[in-house]
Amino acid sequence: MVNFLAIGYGVCDDPSRKDAILDNMEELMQKEKLFIWPSCFFPYEDSVGHLRVNYPYPNYENGDLFLAWAELGTRCYAEKNPGIALKYIRNVINQYELDGLGYQRYTRLKQTGAGSDILSNNIMAIVGLYRNIYGVRPQYNRLYLEPHLTTEINGTQLKYWLRNQNYVIDLSKGKYSISIDNFSVSNKHPFAVNYNGNELEYFNGNNNHFSLKISSKQPCSVDILSWGGNLMSWKETGKNSKNNIYHEVHNLKADEIYEFSINNKPIKKYTASSTGIIRFDCPINKNELRIQIVRKQ
Repeated sequence: MVNFLAIGYGVCDDPSRKDAILDNMEELMQKEKLFIWPSCFFPYEDSVGHLRVNYPYPNYENGDLFLAWAELGTRCYAEKNPGIALKYIRNVINQYELDGLGYQRYTRLKQTGAGSDILSNNIMAIVGLYRNIYGVRPQYNRLYLEPHLTTEINGTQLKYWLRNQNYVIDLSKGKYSISIDNFSVSNKHPFAVNYNGNELEYFNGNNNHFSLKISSKQPCSVDILSWGGNLMSWKETGKNSKNNIYHEVHNLKADEIYEFSINNKPIKKYTASSTGIIRFDCPINKNELRIQIVRKQ
């Protein structure tokens, strides 16, 4: 578990080192055919264990299977090997079907439930499923999405309740989307959204300040194509309306000039404010509009 903590919280950030540790763990898991990760992998040396019950593996907390570590384990494997993470989540679900996970822990050799003081953290494998595989990570000011999908769960749809609002999340390899009321945002990279009435905020990556704000009383769908550096580009679709959609683009270079284009046709040049913001309106249309903001060198 010390290794999981080091990898899961970024203390061990050497990719080759992480891979070596995790590959070795999986080899040891296959050797013992364990359904979930143990507290440790190796037995005590001779004469170290206080009683013979501690052999061949440490008994109870130093060697048994505690489901509390399941989220952290899936976090470590999800980025490069989501299939391994999902395998152990499935194992825990299968165990739930057998005994309801109504035990404090599971013994090392027989992998049967033991202990009557039931731990609420037996749920941590499902926490790992949502956080590390589906990638749903609510933050204080946004709903962040960073999936690590396998073929098995490709095309999953979730309904996620957050701050008195119901978000619909669609997860497919190559494109993720979040929908709420009249708005929908999609991207092939991790992103976040925040919704407040007729306003939607789009957060690029794991940035804690939004990059795009859209205000509209009409339905509006946004498909992010590129975001960052000198180019911000997205497709926007809605309904024909006399009302324009209000936009704010944030996190730009202060006092720099940006060109605003629709469907590759330059419309206007804007100078970003001292806080790196430009504001503009554009029509809403049932036909797809490609909007682009380019910094002029």
